[in-house]
Amino acid sequence: MQTIEISSQLIASLKIERNQNGNKYDFGHALLVCGKKGMMGAAVLAARGALRSGCGLLTVHIPEDERFILQIACPSAMLSLDKENNFSAQNLQVSKYDAIGVGCALGIGKKTSIALKMLMQTFAQPMVIDADALNLLAQNIELQQFIPKKSILTPHDGELFRLLGEWKNEEDKLEKIINYTQKFRIYVISKCAKTKIFTPEGKVYINTTGNAGIAKAGSGDILTGLITGLLARSYMPESAAILGVFYHGLAGDSAAKFSGQESMNSEDITNFIKI
Repeated sequence: MQTIEISSQLIASLKIERNQNGNKYDFGHALLVCGKKGMMGAAVLAARGALRSGCGLLTVHIPEDERFILQIACPSAMLSLDKENNFSAQNLQVSKYDAIGVGCALGIGKKTSIALKMLMQTFAQPMVIDADALNLLAQNIELQQFIPKKSILTPHDGELFRLLGEWKNEEDKLEKIINYTQKFRIYVISKCAKTKIFTPEGKVYINTTGNAGIAKAGSGDILTGLITGLLARSYMPESAAILGVFYHGLAGDSAAKFSGQESMNSEDITNFIKI
């Protein structure tokens, strides 16, 4: 295991210079699949995170009945509409997207499980997988074989426990994560006080930004959107994970300075994301 601190120098070495003569189609089209009926907050936060990534286009796939919330909260995002109240993959054509993030308040019903399987089978490129998508993978172990290689999973400890089972101590936890990343050839972002990124090659990146104020509902949705947008920008999965975690934490530090760790909300983070 090789442990690497995420420094400003590392971040500078990973950043892609933006083409000053480019248009929106040059900067990638991201898709977020999220938000069952009554849970549009997660979709809004994920969308706002993606819109701060620098991607040229963003589409959010949500239940049709909830469309007005997204259109008002995120007018820069386009919509793909599902006839069901939960994700069912109806009318979803994935070929036009450069990156997909799935899971934020998605729901864990049978139809959604089937739709997630179809999505992973159809979109062979790396995806960002979070929240209810992780819970579906934990509930339906056979689904895990369809996770696209080099995808980025972003669990907090509760989701990680459901995926990997109980661990005895921190060392056992690290070993379980490393084995999981190598088995499926994926990246795992273990969200905690010192967020860590595990790679299939055995590297562990330790984030150096962030604070306790980020530990509030919705922060992870923003991170999912941000990393998805970076993938759409043509960043490799490892770089997208590193940049997303670093800038998400850095924005949280700025939000804490502005509002204080106690008073800041997850939505405040999006106002301070600066890549």
